[in-house]
Amino acid sequence: EFVQNGEVLNPEEYEEQLEFATQSATLIAELPALPQQADLLKQATQLREHILAKADGKTVSAAANNLRLAVIQAYKITVAPKDIPDLNRGAQLFGETCAACHGSTGHGDGPLAKGLEPEPSNFHDQDRMRMRSIYGLYNTITLGVNGTPMQSYAQLPEADRWSLAFYVSTLRSTTEQQTSGEQSWQQGRGKTELGNLKQLVMQAPAEVEQAGLTDVQAYLAAHPASLKAIAGNPLNISRERLASALAAYREGDEANARQHAISAYLEGFELVENSLDNLDKPLRLNIERHMM
Repeated sequence: EFVQNGEVLNPEEYEEQLEFATQSATLIAELPALPQQADLLKQATQLREHILAKADGKTVSAAANNLRLAVIQAYKITVAPKDIPDLNRGAQLFGETCAACHGSTGHGDGPLAKGLEPEPSNFHDQDRMRMRSIYGLYNTITLGVNGTPMQSYAQLPEADRWSLAFYVSTLRSTTEQQTSGEQSWQQGRGKTELGNLKQLVMQAPAEVEQAGLTDVQAYLAAHPASLKAIAGNPLNISRERLASALAAYREGDEANARQHAISAYLEGFELVENSLDNLDKPLRLNIERHMM
């Protein structure tokens, strides 16, 4: 939405998009060597070229999503919390690590904000934050933003980074929105589109607007424990996704088969790895090897 008909509508967002694409290529080059690394670098370069050419949003989004999926598969990157985030912990971390620049309420007006270039993000900016998924916030917290005062907080435990990302995502929403979202959720709305942590964190508010689920997403971000009531058994999820992968492969749909197989690992088996390690680590390794 930052570019239309080759014209940049929001220079700040466009430059940030270009910076992230450039940084992605740099980070991929610094990752441990794998056979897939050369292809990942090629995809990252193509993504940056699309942005420089001011390609339409669908083209850029498709290239970014394909690269994201490929990196996740190759390096087994975390794409969702392994447990329900603790927003109280997120609020504590925000006060300790973010408020000095972003302000105690997230308006970008902290005591150290003056003179910073670019200015710290205002997490109440609706136009900006509607484009930010929780996963995107988690990545920014983890990686920082090169060339800006926003540093990496990779030293924080993974669970803390997710809790902080969830807390930041709630700053834009009002109590009224969350109350409305709760009512819709209790009526059964959003169960298919936002029924697990991965779906919740991977979609920006702008992506659920057409389905009328912005308030539901706001409620779930503030109360992620609500997802536990409908959470499936991770091993059953793995079995279902693997069955779907096999069916798609038999129909000649290799792209969908690949996505289902990746989902079987990331949304199912990965969630029980630690528990299985405590019971039978060789079994866990054996299953993991076969799934890969």
